[in-house]
Amino acid sequence: MEIYKKIKILCAYYDISVSELARMYGSNNPQAFIQKLKRGKLSVEELKEIANVIGCEYNNYFVLPDGTKINLLSD
Repeated sequence: MEIYKKIKILCAYYDISVSELARMYGSNNPQAFIQKLKRGKLSVEELKEIANVIGCEYNNYFVLPDGTKINLLSD
């Protein structure tokens, strides 16, 4: 599954839009952030920062507070 789709799942869990996530992340241009997500051009550091701003862990996957894991590297 593409990283963008998994980020959308993450956002759905927190009941926020991807644009809201972009603003939380500090992006002044949510559309540019979304395009970067769609291209899958995120570094590990960026993924860790996304996890930090949304309130979960990142270890090549997101760990949600209820223990659910969303793996970004493989299915």
